[in-house]
Amino acid sequence: MRLGDVVLADNDVRFKRKLLPREICINGLLLKYGINEMYYFYPWSHYFEKLKKLVKNGAPKIIKIVG
Repeated sequence: MRLGDVVLADNDVRFKRKLLPREICINGLLLKYGINEMYYFYPWSHYFEKLKKLVKNGAPKIIKIVG
């Protein structure tokens, strides 16, 4: 998650309040762009499923995240 993701936390179309960083990680950040609703930050479950597919297809099980 980047700092900008937390700054946008009060713009989620599903909630009427500013989200905590943990809530953004769990729920993602769904914003409205014109008439379209799009995820600005996907929930952790989205990335977890992508990682499971990568490992299943032979990717290494150790992943380094650099910030």
